[in-house]
Amino acid sequence: MAGNSREAVRRAGLLAQAGQAWLLAGKTERAFAVLTAALKLAPTDPKLYVDRAQILADARNYWEAIDDLNAALDLAPGLVEALVFRASAYRFVEAFDLAWQDVEGP
Repeated sequence: MAGNSREAVRRAGLLAQAGQAWLLAGKTERAFAVLTAALKLAPTDPKLYVDRAQILADARNYWEAIDDLNAALDLAPGLVEALVFRASAYRFVEAFDLAWQDVEGP
């Protein structure tokens, strides 16, 4: 079983890289689909949630991005990258008090 788990994590990593490539190519929907597939393989990897949140924010789906960033922070409280991105997303939805809380940190 451990071998299968390592294989899933490896595949999730490859999918995450593909998702970033699709995002850079301007293919937001494809990038989202690939990151969603990666999360199915490695649902406890907070960085995958951060990556998918970036894609959601790029598509101006800020509340959904916040949901993914919340998931990342549930898995890794204090993850600076997630806090910074979530503060930015909160700013876009004009939730300035929440943005400030993330800037101040846990």
